[in-house]
Amino acid sequence: MLERVTEYRRIKRISDANPSLDGKMWDLVISREVFYLMEVLRGKDSGVWAFHPCDDGYAIHAALGPECRGKKAKRSVLAAMAWIFSHTDAEHIVARIPVKFRAVRTLARAVGMKLAYKGKLASDYVMKRGDFE
Repeated sequence: MLERVTEYRRIKRISDANPSLDGKMWDLVISREVFYLMEVLRGKDSGVWAFHPCDDGYAIHAALGPECRGKKAKRSVLAAMAWIFSHTDAEHIVARIPVKFRAVRTLARAVGMKLAYKGKLASDYVMKRGDFE
C-alpha cells in the first residue's frame, strides 16, 4: 500500500537503512514541492519514493528495502507514478540512473520509461504523462 508521508523520521529511517548501491545517502528536503510516497507492506515501511520538481515534471528517487524488490517494486513504482500524475500537473517523470545500477535500469524499462539521454556515468529515463497507462 502506498501512502504520502511528511514525517521526516519515517523517511530518514528507510533512506538510511537502504542507501544507494554506491553508498551515497539522500539529501532529504522538507518542502511543499517535494513528495514522499511510502510503500507499506504487511504494516511495515518497506520503501520510499521521492519526487522533486524539475522543468515541467518531477524527478524520481527511491530507497527500497529487500522486501520491496522485483514485482513488488514494479507495482510500487507504477502506483507512485500514478499518484504523481493524478495529484499534480506534471508532464513527465524523469529518473537519472547511474550506469552501474543495472537492476534500476531494468525496472525503469519494465514500467515503460523510455531512454531520453545516455551518458558515460548516468542515463535519464522518462515517463511522459501521455504514455502512462
